[in-house]
Amino acid sequence: MSPLNQGQKPDAIARAVQSGYQPFQHIVTDSIRGLNKYKLAVHSNQDRVLSNYITWRMKVDQTTQGHSEAFVRATFLGEQCEFPPLAELKDFLRFYIHQSQGRITKNGLPTLDTMKIVAEWFFAGFTRHTTVVVPQEDRSEVYTWLRIVVCEEERLIENVHVQKFNFTKKELDRVMRGLLTRPDLKYMHERTRIQIAYIIPTYCWSGARLGAFFTGGLC
Repeated sequence: MSPLNQGQKPDAIARAVQSGYQPFQHIVTDSIRGLNKYKLAVHSNQDRVLSNYITWRMKVDQTTQGHSEAFVRATFLGEQCEFPPLAELKDFLRFYIHQSQGRITKNGLPTLDTMKIVAEWFFAGFTRHTTVVVPQEDRSEVYTWLRIVVCEEERLIENVHVQKFNFTKKELDRVMRGLLTRPDLKYMHERTRIQIAYIIPTYCWSGARLGAFFTGGLC
């Protein structure tokens, strides 16, 4: 280090302390990976899942009988609390499945994707409240259990997805109006315009490829 840098070092430390710096003030939270990687809107989802967890605890755990919700929350979600055994966590997730209402499943329960998100909210919220990092092997075990046991073997939840249509009637109307009413950037023969106006809705309605109608190509 040069003499110039050595002379500046005490001044830099003094300026930092004067502006509010305290050495290792946040060492506990800063040592936790991914503690604050979620937005505040996601925190509310995490807290909702954890509230259900406390409700489940107060109902099924005999050690919580006669205690207040604040006591139970401090016991199981307080700082440095132990992560629950996998058997207990899986039972809570079963409870969460049965008390929830699905929108797209036949049995009216949540989907596999929904429960994976719920599990992730639980893991992240638990770490945020307790500063205890959930082991990766426990995360993997829960995700695998949801997919293989709960979904495929027990068929309690379904692996279904909401269909997403990127090209709807609204987009089709906009394309057809532009094709038939707006001026082109370059010249287009009227026959080509009519062919395209026929091909596009036919493709949308039937799903057929263009080659099924014009094997020789467009003229």
